Amino acid sequence: MQSVLTAKTLDIETTLITNPKLNKNKQLSAGIINSKTRSAVYIETPYLINPFGISSYDGGKTITEEQRTYSISLKAAGGQNENLEEIQTLFNYLKELDEKAIDYGLIHSQQIFKKKYEESQRSILVDLLYNRCVKPSVGQDGTVYPDKITLKVMKNEQMKPDVLVFKDSPTPLEIENWDHLQDIVPKGTAIKVIMQPRLYFVNGKMGINFRVLQIKLPNFEKVGRPITYAFSETPVETSGEQKASTGSTEPVKLPTLTDSTKTTDSEEEDDEEEDDSEVEVEEN
Repeated sequence: MQSVLTAKTLDIETTLITNPKLNKNKQLSAGIINSKTRSAVYIETPYLINPFGISSYDGGKTITEEQRTYSISLKAAGGQNENLEEIQTLFNYLKELDEKAIDYGLIHSQQIFKKKYEESQRSILVDLLYNRCVKPSVGQDGTVYPDKITLKVMKNEQMKPDVLVFKDSPTPLEIENWDHLQDIVPKGTAIKVIMQPRLYFVNGKMGINFRVLQIKLPNFEKVGRPITYAFSETPVETSGEQKASTGSTEPVKLPTLTDSTKTTDSEEEDDEEEDDSEVEVEEN
């Protein structure tokens, strides 16, 4: 049985975090589960804007494809006709999940951080030891943008994207490789996902991240810029008076964009990057 929750059915009271324990790799682990189904929590989001598309990260180093990580960011904002109340409900739940995880960190602090922290020391976890799943965003000019979350796109055994992508059919698209995935999920579009929140422990810290399991694309076709006559009015034949003045009965040739007038792909990329220039607020 599939148990996928929507923003309307999410309930922080039925969301539990299991006790921390060592896994088979001798690493601390815990699960976020639905107490009603006793299974992992899976969340279907409303359509949310993904400002950057599928991003890859190499840490500024020369690494192998196996070491490279891929992710996608989603804003607390949807398409023009999207239900903003539903979006707000989802992000309120995720913020409550952050607070529940911080409470959990205090309760199990001795096992997680090798030191016991009391409620009066909650600010230490908030400021130094916990990474929130909901991140505030601010532009370089100080403009405040909607909150966002970042989802990890995992790899299968063939190092290909381990995610199902749907468009206008319940049959998933065939994803050839990472370049193909990045091409069919362009930045700036509104997408819907099914994701799994996961608690992690690393380097003496803890936090919540998300694994994206499925992506649903809006039913649109990707088109390029018009490079020939594209006005709604149909061009008419040259009038007789105009023919006489030009001395020609040839129809007017409609110009196309030349190499000197059309912008390059790289220029378009630069424009888009400027539009998307956001940085995450450092959490003190």
